[in-house]
Amino acid sequence: VNWKVEALAREAGTSRSVFAERFLAATGTTPARYLTELRMRLAVQYISHEGQALEKVAFKLGYSSHAAFSRAFKRITGKAPGALRAISPGEEI
Repeated sequence: VNWKVEALAREAGTSRSVFAERFLAATGTTPARYLTELRMRLAVQYISHEGQALEKVAFKLGYSSHAAFSRAFKRITGKAPGALRAISPGEEI
C-alpha cells in the first residue's frame, strides 16, 4: 500500500498542513513518521510471520526499491530486514 499524507488529508477533507497539525496534536507523532512505523510493523509481520520475500514486502508497502525499503527499515528498527529471518515468531525485534 502506497499511503501518502496528502491522500489522508484529502480523505479527511482538510489541507495537508491542517491534517498534519491535528494528527500531531492527537497522536504525538507526525503522519509521515506514523505511516513509516506502521509500514515497518507490517514488514515484520510479512517477513517473520508469513515468510514473504523482502522484495515483495518492499513493493507491497510502497517502496520503489528493495534498497529504499532496507534503509527505512534499518532507520526505524535499528536492524536490517534480513535479520528477521532469524527471529522466532512472537519474538520482538
